[in-house]
Amino acid sequence: MPKIFTMFSSFSLASLALPGMSGFVAEVLVFLGIITSQKYLLMPKIAITL
Repeated sequence: MPKIFTMFSSFSLASLALPGMSGFVAEVLVFLGIITSQKYLLMPKIAITL
């Protein structure tokens, strides 16, 4: 049972996109793409990112 709990916990945290998990990398890439975009001004980019 402890092994199942550990697997379930790690999969749950990965779906939350916490640092060190699989979803976090994709989320960071999206935020970096928004911030480095030349299309919008700085303040709307910060508001979208938050």
